[in-house]
Amino acid sequence: MKEMNSVSYEGPFWRSNGSILASNQLVDELFHYMSKWVLNKEGKLTREQKIETWNIDIQENEELNNYLLKIPAPSYSSRSKNTCDLIMLMCAIHLEDQVNQFLVFNINESIVNAIDRMSSVQKLEIALAVLNQENFKGTHIHQKLKDVMDWRNKYAHGKLDDMPKQETLRKTHLEHMPDQYPNLQDYVKKLIEIINNTYDVAEYLISISTHEYTSLRSSELIQLHGHNKMIKKFYEKYIINVESIDDLY
Repeated sequence: MKEMNSVSYEGPFWRSNGSILASNQLVDELFHYMSKWVLNKEGKLTREQKIETWNIDIQENEELNNYLLKIPAPSYSSRSKNTCDLIMLMCAIHLEDQVNQFLVFNINESIVNAIDRMSSVQKLEIALAVLNQENFKGTHIHQKLKDVMDWRNKYAHGKLDDMPKQETLRKTHLEHMPDQYPNLQDYVKKLIEIINNTYDVAEYLISISTHEYTSLRSSELIQLHGHNKMIKKFYEKYIINVESIDDLY
């Protein structure tokens, strides 16, 4: 397999929405927020740094500055969780795009058009049957794709990952009370899983591709995979062993 920028391919080229680029950019923001969270939790943020949390000029209004320091600063935990959600959503969009790209370059156009409104999981099941790739359903790659798409569907429909399936809206949103609400540990752990699943499914599609273009590895996805290793190290060093994660941090 070759990286896309290491060969001379003359087209046609797939036009994507750039979600993988957004994922990599958001990783920078995630590390910023998580680092601030660690420093604040350890009491290592200065008065000026705490004021900067509010994104105001510390020289502009000293009275306001002093007031803000008496109340909880914007939560770096919440900001980290929100950024995790955005990265996971971008991964799901990218993976859906990758499945569509694989279909267009590897199977007959009439079949692609006929299954266009199906889910990404169903599309790939049909595509692999056409390509005589048997027994895809039930494999670990099938499950990885399904997990990413299930998370995406819940998020897109305003549901949290812990909410039960096949329940009424009332039970889902008003009556379902989990033993513990998802905290920063849960979000980062899920993020690592989603990025890993996205990478593994993409690598699988490359391995079975019958077309030169979809046999190329994306340098952006390789970069995200490397970022995920760094996120995992940060998680294991600073987050996983924290007994209580307070969203006021």
